[in-house]
Amino acid sequence: MHIICIGWLFVILMMSLTASSLAGGVLGFIFFGLAPVFLLGCLFALGRRSRQLPHPAPESAENEATPPDQRAP
Repeated sequence: MHIICIGWLFVILMMSLTASSLAGGVLGFIFFGLAPVFLLGCLFALGRRSRQLPHPAPESAENEATPPDQRAP
């Protein structure tokens, strides 16, 4: 994913260097380059972080199959 982001930023940088005005180039680089890369990075980091969190162990199927009056205390 990093190489894709670097390539995207390079292409957008080259595009913004050819803009007709300085403001257009800077704004184009921010809105077409930095913002999408930042948002995708946040989304991928959020997914990675949620997979690393410990999940509570589900109740065992044995407990669910046993009637409540026969369960161990």
